[in-house]
Amino acid sequence: MAAPTYKTRAIILRKRKLREKDLIVELLCEDGTLRSAVAKGARKPGGSHAARLELFRTADLMLARGSLDIICESRLAPDEPRSESTLEQAAVASPLAELLSFVAQEDLPQPRLFELARASFAQIDGAKEAQLLELCAAAIWKVLAQAGYRPSLSECVFCSRPCLDDGDWLRFSAREGGCICHSCEAPSDALSISANLASWCAFLINARFDAIRDCVLDDDTALVVLSLARDWAQEHIGKRILSLDFLFTCDLFEANSPDSKENHDLV
Repeated sequence: MAAPTYKTRAIILRKRKLREKDLIVELLCEDGTLRSAVAKGARKPGGSHAARLELFRTADLMLARGSLDIICESRLAPDEPRSESTLEQAAVASPLAELLSFVAQEDLPQPRLFELARASFAQIDGAKEAQLLELCAAAIWKVLAQAGYRPSLSECVFCSRPCLDDGDWLRFSAREGGCICHSCEAPSDALSISANLASWCAFLINARFDAIRDCVLDDDTALVVLSLARDWAQEHIGKRILSLDFLFTCDLFEANSPDSKENHDLV
């Protein structure tokens, strides 16, 4: 008796080798659930899945159910771009895919997470190099907020007093949930961040992608925003986004490390 099959649209988040010719593919499905499936022969030159299961792309799939589902048919979604990603685009898409694999769950439908993920990858795919770090920062903060991990950036997490009234510098604690006004006692792990940086983080979370692309956020500031996102994710998800560590050290972008002396005036 043949195994029951089903169709789904999914984003390819990760791929890992299985035996000599197969792949295990991690999928963010259109209902927002996370699944893994076997693509038989996907590593074989000229195999039917070889060019249709590209990382960070959306594909229409038919799968056979089993202890580990098997991809029977695959094709790129009709409106998915066919051009290959650049090295820089892949570098900024990888942290987003890694984060999605942390916040998506097998038995928890989150359709809006899929929609946000697809829009984010599309923005990165169509962006110029000067916009990539900014879009990566926006996508990661948006996914964290969508998953329920939205920081308090304008009001004190303890007394709800407007933090931006305190001047040019704020205290920020990932453990406590965001910014802390100067009237409240901050924990020892609190960072000193500029009000401008807090405003950028809030803008990237709340603004539409077309508005974000119209703004100019320099790469140094974008890396610091990404550093805050990495610390925030580690505190609230319990996992470090290792792809961000690579992004900080890969020298693909003309920017300083977020911990460098040049960025000390931001964090």
